[in-house]
Amino acid sequence: MAKTSSGAIKIKIAKGPVDVRNSGGDIGVGEAAESVKAETSSGTIRIQTVKGAVEARNSGGDISIGDAGNQVTARTSSGSITVKSAKGRVNANNSGGNIEVKAAHAAVQASTSSGTIVADLVGQPTEECRLEVSGGGITLTLPKSASFNLDARCSGGKVESELPVTMTVQGKQKSGVLHGTVNGGGPAVVLRSSSGDIHIKSSNAPIPQLQAEDDKK
Repeated sequence: MAKTSSGAIKIKIAKGPVDVRNSGGDIGVGEAAESVKAETSSGTIRIQTVKGAVEARNSGGDISIGDAGNQVTARTSSGSITVKSAKGRVNANNSGGNIEVKAAHAAVQASTSSGTIVADLVGQPTEECRLEVSGGGITLTLPKSASFNLDARCSGGKVESELPVTMTVQGKQKSGVLHGTVNGGGPAVVLRSSSGDIHIKSSNAPIPQLQAEDDKK
């Protein structure tokens, strides 16, 4: 464990678990062979490569995570949260800034009170995905072959989807609401915005056949 009340903490390479806490400065971790926990009350947290899980908490600054081999938990009260790639579920909570997840292989659960949420799922969702924003828009990209149940609602904008959605609600579709199944349905994808638009985009990212075969065993 590394601790300081002020100044920066930088760890280039760690062969075991990393636990870093800073009361007033930046935290930087280059490469970790196992899990990483990082916490600061001000400054930035930058983590490049971790083979295990990542937990990052910041009271007043940005969080940037490169490649994570397992679950990611990131929380900040101001600043932005950026995750380049995560093999496990991503949990991201922000009280005042943007959230961007560039390549999620499992599921994403993210919320912010102001700013935007941009997430790119590069695999079949393995569990519920939930993106919620109070003062901004949502852009979610999924493989065109992904199967899920969509529940998208925004009170101050529109919902658009590049993926074909089979409606499950009879009658006239309400403005700002899109509810139905995609490719036969699957885990829930819940999107909520009180102001701003919701965009659902499609990608050509392949769903690994190996994972599908493992699920049958």
